[in-house]
Amino acid sequence: MGKTLLTSPTELKIVHRGPDTFLVNFKFAGPDDRPNGATLPVHVSEQLDVWQKEARKEHQPVSTDLIFRFQVGETMTEQTVYIRPHGAGIWSWLLYTPSQDVKLSLSYGTMQGHVFCQARFSSFLLNAIGAEQAIIDVESMLYDFMGEMIYQQASEIHLCVDLQGFDFSTIDPHHAFVSRVVAIRDRLLVPEEEELASGLSPSEIIRLEEKIEQDKREGVFEPSLSSTHRRIATIDFGSHGSDISAQIYNKTVEIKKHRKDWFEPVWMANGWDGESEVWRLEVRLKRKKLADFGLNEAFDVLSKLEALWQYATVEWLRFVDLSVSGDSNRSRLSTHPVWEPLQSAYSSRSDRVDTVRDAAGELSCRIAYLEAVKPDVLLKQAVAIESHDRLLVQPWLSVEECCSFLAPVAFSSPQVRAVSLRMLARLGENRFLACQREAVAAADALVAADAETGEAPSLELVRELAHEALTQLTPEQVSSVVSRLSPELFREVCTTLIKKRRLMTSRSACIAGAVGMIRSALALARDETARKHPDLLSSLVWFFGEVVKYDRKMGRVHQEEVMRKQVAYGLMTEKEFDEERRLYGVELASEDWHKLSLVLRHMSGRDKPDAPVFDDVDVVDTDDDVA
Repeated sequence: MGKTLLTSPTELKIVHRGPDTFLVNFKFAGPDDRPNGATLPVHVSEQLDVWQKEARKEHQPVSTDLIFRFQVGETMTEQTVYIRPHGAGIWSWLLYTPSQDVKLSLSYGTMQGHVFCQARFSSFLLNAIGAEQAIIDVESMLYDFMGEMIYQQASEIHLCVDLQGFDFSTIDPHHAFVSRVVAIRDRLLVPEEEELASGLSPSEIIRLEEKIEQDKREGVFEPSLSSTHRRIATIDFGSHGSDISAQIYNKTVEIKKHRKDWFEPVWMANGWDGESEVWRLEVRLKRKKLADFGLNEAFDVLSKLEALWQYATVEWLRFVDLSVSGDSNRSRLSTHPVWEPLQSAYSSRSDRVDTVRDAAGELSCRIAYLEAVKPDVLLKQAVAIESHDRLLVQPWLSVEECCSFLAPVAFSSPQVRAVSLRMLARLGENRFLACQREAVAAADALVAADAETGEAPSLELVRELAHEALTQLTPEQVSSVVSRLSPELFREVCTTLIKKRRLMTSRSACIAGAVGMIRSALALARDETARKHPDLLSSLVWFFGEVVKYDRKMGRVHQEEVMRKQVAYGLMTEKEFDEERRLYGVELASEDWHKLSLVLRHMSGRDKPDAPVFDDVDVVDTDDDVA
């Protein structure tokens, strides 16, 4: 007789809610703070034209003088704003931040409504600083640029709620919902990025709808869907061109497909179990629908999110329980229990994103933040508390016994132990170890045994040591460490963690792309070239030589190009880049081709008598390369 494996159902829980996308129109305003019908100042349009002409000349976006700034806790972020070579539709100029968190579409403001700018705010920015502050920060930048008072009009807002504990692919969407919308459609793919971003033109909406229908006819599905049912990934309610529409889709699959798993810390802070699939209900309301509620000004819309959400999930769309009644009139059926927490998700709305619902999730995020941002300090603090508490409980222990936990089984090599003890030795003035100068002296003695290496520990090693040290502390000690080192404002913790995850995701994508391009370049080289470089190392040597030739031909300097990429990724501003160039002077102005020639010659093995010679590696002639 077989056994049935019983598992507990996943807890039904809201793990996130809030505005996911917000489009705001900006108009010029008079002394009464109302739109006055003014158009774009001449000096502004002329400056935008200058930047755009430069972008057209370069055939790519270029940086402007505009700087977008926003602050989370004590951390200020500054990003240079870029302009694209061309406009789109009614918009003459398209600007954006490197992170794509703010996109600005500008026009002369002569069209009906006198909108001179439309700003689109990303999900990350709305979670990091809130919609209100995002509007204020963009308005401040525009005011500094234009010198005019500005009125903010809501153009479109997306409200979302993320739910764990229920699989919407198990239902029949055409019978399980009562809705005022006629068109209900299910599909096997999660939404495309462009439809989630919204702000689509009528022609773009038509192309998107045609693609959705084509994918449905061809039966294209998401291979990563884990459901054993119909494998529905998205349920659409209404068209993207409607004044109000909605989607229910598998958010877990969507973030994996679009490489947005940096969003997971937001779920963790609200009690996500780290494994269950999360489904999102997203409602899109455009300006005409907002006007039905008497809403026009952007801040007024943000003050009425609870009312808007109640209308969308109670009157406009409702998930009903088909199992409790045979009534053929579905409008009289009771609301499904799963839908009730969704309906009330905004009822206790707070403007503070850092107000979390789950203490354990918040602690996990704070620990991840410390391990990512300041692992050395985390390790030292854990060591200090552990040593202090051990001496208090067992004062007869020797110094070596007090410090024995610094060399756990996982890191038992002498080098790792030396690294740990070296860090402990630097804590001689720490108030937790002020009475343990003998421990510091003993640590110095042990470190001296490994002084021959003279190598600083790698960041990854320090992170592993910090993580290991935390696992040996009691929950009370962990809380003590985290409370001492982590920022008080949880929004700062979550934002920093997400930013680092986004950078890691982008870096991984760059590495994957670079490896593919290197192998493609080698494949497209002469047949004998590919045969002479059968392994990765020799292939990289060959590619390095090609890069040296390319940079010299184009007159490019590696360090300068890296810094330009940092500006493009929003890691420094154009002003900071110029300051770095002035600081380094000649070092950034030209490449040391002579040094590169020697390095390339050494890597290719030409300076070793018995080394193979790579004839296809064009080493720069070192006799005439010194400027």
